[in-house]
Amino acid sequence: MRSRRSVALTSKEVMMKAEEHQIGAHRIDVEGDMVICRYRGAISMEEIKLVHDVIEDVLKTQGHCYQLLDLHTVKTLEPPVRRWISQWAQTHTLEAVLGFDASSLMFVLVGLMTRAIYSLRKDKRPTVLILKSEAEARATVAELNTRRRPSNKRAS
Repeated sequence: MRSRRSVALTSKEVMMKAEEHQIGAHRIDVEGDMVICRYRGAISMEEIKLVHDVIEDVLKTQGHCYQLLDLHTVKTLEPPVRRWISQWAQTHTLEAVLGFDASSLMFVLVGLMTRAIYSLRKDKRPTVLILKSEAEARATVAELNTRRRPSNKRAS
């Protein structure tokens, strides 16, 4: 599916195994409470806002969201885009942002953006991690989801 839409998604759409959005050169996959962003090259302000529209839809329908970022081929973000993301994060809370396959430059850039977001938020959220692979990021989401759900076991 190729779309540049920013309309609200229905619960049924979000619950699909995989929903794909093509935003410019970037592919955004939605799998339940996960938004997997596969950025290719530079990301414009218009594109980053459309990506965050998708994330907002997941937040509304799921009540929480994990963002996975494939950082292998993304180019550095322009300062206005970084600033917009930091401002967006002041009013929207993700469970975690998990980057993977990052270059040294992207590792440093994500660290700087995280510090900027944390300086504006008292709760120091979301959790931000840079991991080696998508498989490791998915395993981390599974672990974090287990922690956030109350245990079904009764105390003896």
